[in-house]
Order: sequence, then structure tokens, then C-alpha cells
Amino acid sequence: MSKKLLIVALVLFAGLAHAQSLAPFVLQVAAAATLPADSDNFNRANGPVGGNWTPFTVTDTPYIASNAVGVERTAYDAGAIWNLRSFGNDQYSQCTVQNLSAAGGHNCYAEIGVRSTSGFNGYWLYCNGGTGAGNFQLSKYSDITTETRLQNFSTTVNAGDILKIQVVGTTIKVFVNGVQVGTDQSDATYTTGSPGFDSYTDSDLVKTIDNWKGGQAQ
Repeated sequence: MSKKLLIVALVLFAGLAHAQSLAPFVLQVAAAATLPADSDNFNRANGPVGGNWTPFTVTDTPYIASNAVGVERTAYDAGAIWNLRSFGNDQYSQCTVQNLSAAGGHNCYAEIGVRSTSGFNGYWLYCNGGTGAGNFQLSKYSDITTETRLQNFSTTVNAGDILKIQVVGTTIKVFVNGVQVGTDQSDATYTTGSPGFDSYTDSDLVKTIDNWKGGQAQ
């Protein structure tokens, strides 16, 4: 073998050895960059939501009944944030809505949120099944009683629809059944927190949320 070919072979071998030594590191970085989505179908015994949820300190604890989740007591909110893992700052929250005010004659609603904490702040998507302003909206909360409306939607949400709220950087998007509704909203108030859900009912054990899913937004 000529000296030139020997040098080329040694360089290629060194490069391959270096790449192999970096492989575990590259795989770890890739795994950290794309975390798996988490989910909860609430298919377990009736009772407090438990599991990987941290109830809000300013609401009741969500209650499972017949494999969906809602409120145990009349005229109370009940919500929680996911605590199994942190998804980073870009995240989404999604659920299938159940009973709403427009269905079944109850005054009740469902909410899903991102970048929230146990004190109920962050960005929240609210729906009660009605049509028009105030029935389906995107808001930010500094606490459970202090709301700033970001956008109203004309879309009517029905029981069985899948709602999703997503935040990437300062851009917030809302989806119904996989299709974006409204326009992108920009807000920089909250940069960290966790995805979660909240519900309200005027009747004991009316379920508003099922099949929750959350994760890192792409």
C-alpha cells in the first residue's frame, strides 16, 4: 500500500471510531429533544383523579366517574396539571370534550391549558358548547379570577370534539378536530409551566373531559 493510501485509510478509520464514540451522546440528545407524548384516558375506578396529576390549589380536585373526568361538587371548578415529566417550554394540551352546556341542559364547561402552575395561570382554551363570543375562547390567567381574553372563536364545539391548544415560543394556536381555528396569537407573558385541564359543572359528577393528551410541541 502506498503511503498516500495508508494515510487516507487511517483518517477514515479515525473518523469512524470518533463517530462511534459519539453515537450514544447523539442518541441521548435526540431522545431529549423529542419527548414522548403522555396521555390519560381516565379508565380507572371512580374517585379523585390521582395518577400523574397535581390538582390546582385554588380549585377542587378533579373526580373520575365512568371513565371520564369532571367535578364532584356542584358549582365548583376542578382542575390539575400534569406532573409526570417536563416537556420544555413548547408544549400542547388536548382532550375530547364530553357534556357541555349546550348538551344535556347543564351549565358546564371544559378547559385545557399550557404553561400553567398549581395556582392556575398560563394560557387556557375554554368552551361550553354555545355559539358566539364568550362560549369558545382563548385566554390567559394570572390566577383563577383574573382573565385576559386573547381571542373569541365562532366555531361551535360539540361533545365528542377534540380540542387542542399549543404554544411554541410566543405563538399560541388552537385546533378543533385537528384543524386550526382562529388566527395565531402572540403573547410572551408565560414562558414556563405544564399542560393541564379544568372543568366546571352545576350538577354533581357531570363529566366534561376525556382522553387527555399532552406533550412537547413540534
